[in-house]
Amino acid sequence: MRIPLAAIRWAALGLGTLVLLLVFLLTGSGRPAPAPPTVRSELATATPLLAQAPTTATTATPPAVHAVVVRLILRNHTDAVTSAAWSPDGQSLVTASFDGTAIIWDAATGQVQRTLRGHAAAVTSAVWSPDGQWIVTANGDGTAIIWAAATGQVRRLLRGHTALIRNAAWSPDGKTIVTASADGTAKTWDAGTGRLLLTLYGPANGRPGAVWSPDSKIVLTTRHNGTAQMWYASSGQELRTLTGLREPVTCVAWSPDGKSLVAASADGIAQIWDVSSGQVRLTLTGPRSLMSSVAWSPDGRRIVTASGNGTAQVWDAATGQAQLTLARHTTWLNSAVWSPNGRSIVTASNDDTAIVWDVP
Repeated sequence: MRIPLAAIRWAALGLGTLVLLLVFLLTGSGRPAPAPPTVRSELATATPLLAQAPTTATTATPPAVHAVVVRLILRNHTDAVTSAAWSPDGQSLVTASFDGTAIIWDAATGQVQRTLRGHAAAVTSAVWSPDGQWIVTANGDGTAIIWAAATGQVRRLLRGHTALIRNAAWSPDGKTIVTASADGTAKTWDAGTGRLLLTLYGPANGRPGAVWSPDSKIVLTTRHNGTAQMWYASSGQELRTLTGLREPVTCVAWSPDGKSLVAASADGIAQIWDVSSGQVRLTLTGPRSLMSSVAWSPDGRRIVTASGNGTAQVWDAATGQAQLTLARHTTWLNSAVWSPNGRSIVTASNDDTAIVWDVP
């Protein structure tokens, strides 16, 4: 049978087109290969995971890649988780929530050990006493409660504020509690008797906070207007006012050795201050979102910050270089805190969960 010449030409053209198509698919027509999945997408699908530090303008070499394990996701709250804290021995966690409860968890298994109920409004923070026997919770109605950690029984009710208490903090020596409120005051309380000791006054605006110096001698209060005040815990006398912090100040933390402070702001930037000189030593530039929490690692070598974009960043405290980004939450982070051994971080989020991360 004789094949028409036109048919031969169309067959040749089709074969050539097929060859060109194969070359295009194999080579990408000279275009670069697609980028690998981002850290966020990896975190959303599997553990253990790879988390890569974001590149900053000051980073001269590519950031290292570190193995990060999402060990636990704590899900029993029915509303936003406002804070999370480790027990001093690292065996338990306590979380606070807008649902009006605080929950104590087994830090190894994620099992609920007990639920603390008694506040009439949202629980804004929950922290352990240094000896691990007690927990103090702060409330949106201006009260704080001291609980027996082992039984969940109420020990003391702290009344005196007239507005929401943003945070409560136990002094490192375990003798005193400080609470910071939207009523423009911070108050110190005898941890044993619940007696009001001092009222420290400041401007009543923004996000008030209060933290202790490592030696329990000084209370540092922060205000929205870019200032922080140091007070003698024994007398309530003002020792010093730090000015020039980035406005508005959202949170602050004292280094374990007491020589430095890190203060974070709503623009996603944190500054490390030298306490003795009052000068800025380093600036940490995170995501362009409010930093809601900042904490030093127990050895003082690293800092973790929590951001409104749902991620937490780990920083080298000596160089200011970003080391890790923790991304698994689906919305705003309220806190990020190191475990006592410095090997894990717990984050609390408005997505109603807390996550325990094992970090290198």
